Amino acid sequence: MPWQHGATPPTSPIDKETIAMSVSFLNIGRLGTLLCLCLPFTVSAEAGDDTYADHLYLGAKAGWSHYHNGCESGASDCDKDDLGWGAQLGYQFSPNWAAELEYLDFGQAEATYPFTYPHGTYTGSQRGWALSARASLPVTEQVELFGKLGALYWQGKVEGPTPTRKDEGWAPVAEVGLGYRFSQRWQLNLATQYGDGVGSDELGGSNLWLTTIGVQYRFGADRTRAVQPTPTPPPGPVVLPALHRELHFGFDSSELTDLSPLSDIIERLLRYPDAQVFIQGFADSTGRSQYNLSLSHRRAQAVADYLQSQGVEPDRIRIEDFGERLPVIDNATAEHRAQNRRVHLYIPGMEVDQ
Repeated sequence: MPWQHGATPPTSPIDKETIAMSVSFLNIGRLGTLLCLCLPFTVSAEAGDDTYADHLYLGAKAGWSHYHNGCESGASDCDKDDLGWGAQLGYQFSPNWAAELEYLDFGQAEATYPFTYPHGTYTGSQRGWALSARASLPVTEQVELFGKLGALYWQGKVEGPTPTRKDEGWAPVAEVGLGYRFSQRWQLNLATQYGDGVGSDELGGSNLWLTTIGVQYRFGADRTRAVQPTPTPPPGPVVLPALHRELHFGFDSSELTDLSPLSDIIERLLRYPDAQVFIQGFADSTGRSQYNLSLSHRRAQAVADYLQSQGVEPDRIRIEDFGERLPVIDNATAEHRAQNRRVHLYIPGMEVDQ
């Protein structure tokens, strides 16, 4: 309904009111359907955000205002466009949902009626308070789509040759837009807002459009969008290298004199229950071969007995005796023969879990 420049009442107020309400609910129903279609996506995005904190935000916006059907047919001059602006206070209570209170000034529409009485120029303006629910859908880490749906408590005024007329009431309001967060707390918004059937029989009315660019500042919004950390794969197995150690013995002796080479052997055997040790006994070439074979066995057994005394199970120990076979060096000198009087311990390499 355009702004009424006269005070003539409508011919059929019930029909006009019924039609206006039907159109209003139809338009807002379409916008409501669009927001509902976004609901599953916002809930899905919200579910993965564990770093979110509730916060307040403030915003301001300004842009182009348009009064659709803002003039009657008899107007010789009609200006339905003006500068509009708004200011917001909101509370973000979940990653994708907020409640918002907004003050809106839609500017004014102006029309001149030279042929109808009382003729002259009339100016109509609208401003008011909107309370809305705001839903957002992340597109990237910094970009979001958002929509708002709520109620506008409007306060309108018509000024002209006749006495100024004022009225107030309620109308549905909706908004869709695109937000770009250029820092942790600041966001730039581009949006279009629609107020349906704003006005009354006293003032006339219009469908209001407000296309704006604005900024928002978010208090305590130190969080990132719902970005899930990449799960750390479980640690893989580790390959332990083979372990070799040697003990040396006095002439014709199986007595253990230096136990320090056994520390690494014992540590691995106690730490890894699947590890096995091979104990190989040797002798030099002095004396009979059969005696040297027996001596090499006694040397290997002495080492095995010590390992068992330290907690190593007998079934994990393998004894081999070689006598004077497989010398590490010839037996030509006393020093060489001392090197061949030995026990060699060997734990094979193995794969273990970390």
